Amino acid sequence: MKNSDEWALGQWGERLVRQWLTSRSWWVIPISLINNGGAPAFETWIRQFTVLPDIFAGCNGRAQWIEVKTKTKSVPNALRKRDEHGLEERLWRHYIAGQQLTGIPGAIAFVQTQPRLLYIGALDTIEVASVVYDGSNLAEPRRFFDLRRFEKYNFGKSGLTLEVAPTIEPKAQPRPWEIKYRGQIESQQPPLF
Repeated sequence: MKNSDEWALGQWGERLVRQWLTSRSWWVIPISLINNGGAPAFETWIRQFTVLPDIFAGCNGRAQWIEVKTKTKSVPNALRKRDEHGLEERLWRHYIAGQQLTGIPGAIAFVQTQPRLLYIGALDTIEVASVVYDGSNLAEPRRFFDLRRFEKYNFGKSGLTLEVAPTIEPKAQPRPWEIKYRGQIESQQPPLF
């Protein structure tokens, strides 16, 4: 996969997110650029591995793990009446475990090329209303996320000219899929960045 067109597109997306973070005064450690023969991972004495997200960033006493996924366009889901992006359920579980192991919040950033948008959301926020699909047309189960749960930014063809795009205001009454399994309603989260 390394040196493929798909890999190059992913590297471009990671560079864009690193650039975006540093333009907002965040310090960035590009974990994905550490060369250890594969994805960087947490290791413990019992040899359990947890895949690390691509970026570790910090600003003003806050730290954040950020996994970057670069996609061509969102997937419209007619049944759920929303646009979605997805990733492998196996990786999602690693990112959640990394957040729990370190106590450092995690986020997913979807860099979309058509149209040119950056979606970024905290793991705890985007998990609400996410759906796992394991249909026969997939190599492995994938988790799909409601893009309305993410902060949304535009970026231009020339690179990093970001401006905040309008977002959908949450409805006053929660929809059934926004209610957590414990029966609690997810509170509004302040912006990540």
